Amino acid sequence: MEWNIDVSNKDMSLLLFSITVLLSFVVYSFTNEVMDAEMAFCPIHDEVTDSCIHDNNVPSQTLYSGFLLSIMYVVSFVLFFNKPKKGGLSYKKINDLSKEEKDLLKLVEEDNGVIFQSDLVKKSNLTKVKISRIVSRLEAKGAIEKRRKGMSNLILLKKE
Repeated sequence: MEWNIDVSNKDMSLLLFSITVLLSFVVYSFTNEVMDAEMAFCPIHDEVTDSCIHDNNVPSQTLYSGFLLSIMYVVSFVLFFNKPKKGGLSYKKINDLSKEEKDLLKLVEEDNGVIFQSDLVKKSNLTKVKISRIVSRLEAKGAIEKRRKGMSNLILLKKE
C-alpha cells in the first residue's frame, strides 16, 4: 500500500500552529496547578515574593517549555509565509516533445522520477531499441538524465 500525501507548507504550518496553541494551554494549566499545589503544601512561605522558599523549579520548567513553544511558533510562521519553490520538472517546459516522448516521461514520473530503462521497456510495450532512441532524444533535450547502474541504465527526471 502506497501513501501519496501532498501537504502544502500552509497546511503544515496551520497544523503545527494548532498543536503549539494546544501545548501552550497545557503548559499554562500545568504550571498554574503546580504553583497552586506548591503554595498549598509549602512549609515556609515567603510573603515578599509570594512563593515557596524550598522549591523553585516551576519557573525553570515554564522557561524551558516557553522556549520550545516559541520555536514552534516561529517555525509555523516561517512555514506559513514561505513560498514554495516554483518550477518543477524541466521537461514540462519543453514544447517540442513527441507523443512517445511524453508517454515515456509520464511513465518515469509515475515511478517518482526514477526508473530503470528495462522497466520502461516492460511498461511501454516498445522495443529496447525504440526506448533507447527515445531516451537519447530526451537526454539531449535536457528532460532526463541517464546513469549507468551495473548492467542497466537508471533514468531520472531532471529538476530545475
